[in-house]
Amino acid sequence: MVNPNEAIIIDEISDVVYEKASENPEKLYKQHELAMFDMRLRNPQMLVNVINYMMQSKLLSPKQQGNDYLFQINDRELAERLASLTTDEALVYQHVQESGREGIWTKTLKLQTKLHQTSITKAIKSLESKCFIKPIKSVKHPARKIYMLYHLQPSYEVSGGPWFTSSDMDQAFIHTLLDTVEQYIAAKSNPKKSDKFYPPNYTEYATVDAIHKFIKQNGITEVELQLSDIKSLVDILVYDQRVEPVGTGGRSFRSVRKAREVQIEDSHERIVNGFTESPCGRCPVFHLCSSEEDAPVNAKNCVYWQEWIDATVPKDDDE
Repeated sequence: MVNPNEAIIIDEISDVVYEKASENPEKLYKQHELAMFDMRLRNPQMLVNVINYMMQSKLLSPKQQGNDYLFQINDRELAERLASLTTDEALVYQHVQESGREGIWTKTLKLQTKLHQTSITKAIKSLESKCFIKPIKSVKHPARKIYMLYHLQPSYEVSGGPWFTSSDMDQAFIHTLLDTVEQYIAAKSNPKKSDKFYPPNYTEYATVDAIHKFIKQNGITEVELQLSDIKSLVDILVYDQRVEPVGTGGRSFRSVRKAREVQIEDSHERIVNGFTESPCGRCPVFHLCSSEEDAPVNAKNCVYWQEWIDATVPKDDDE
């Protein structure tokens, strides 16, 4: 039993702990870390009393990690709201809080809290009406009822990221962004004069960072996209052979100029000639090829040309 003098000291120390822990509100503190905030907490019993007092006041929330319990500071306004919850509501809230941005399935919630279904339904309804928690949809498990804290946003694994709307893939949105990214890369791939090409040492091709900045600054979409989202879009364009990586490490990208096939009226056969059958007619870096021997791509050191000659020109029987 804590006497009145000890209660005053506990309240005083809890204020110190709260002030210092609030400097890093997202941190999960171990007991010995809380003890470092005040010398009087070196007394093990005082440390236990302060932690219990702060948990009862909802200033600290316990979080279990393995066999250890960690503690996170709560905003004072939130603490006051949490103090008004019933025992069942507080228990449900604690488990929803521990689920983080993944959320928790109501079936799992029932197993963990060991509450009757009626009690869980009542607690969830109350917490939802008070904006403590909210229901979310999972793209992996659309039929499940999942809840998470009201102020959090679901992880990409749950929501599917920006590509999903109400758990349905937004195909139109994806295709619009793909076209936008491809157009931006194309604008950076060639000079304004279409019959000219950038030199081999050109380094201003589009990058994922530049594309991300362009989309954000120009308000292309209200949906907040991460660099990883832009990289996913570029990867799709590369897979579809609409753009290609260039430079060391493939960190830059340029548009792909597709060879034009001439059709004979309704026929699906290509018109071919000696040039199109040679490596030069199908070379992806033909526009960079030079007659100068010190150029990075030139006729003299072209391995494809020699391989084609060796494969197509018949050898004399005497050889």
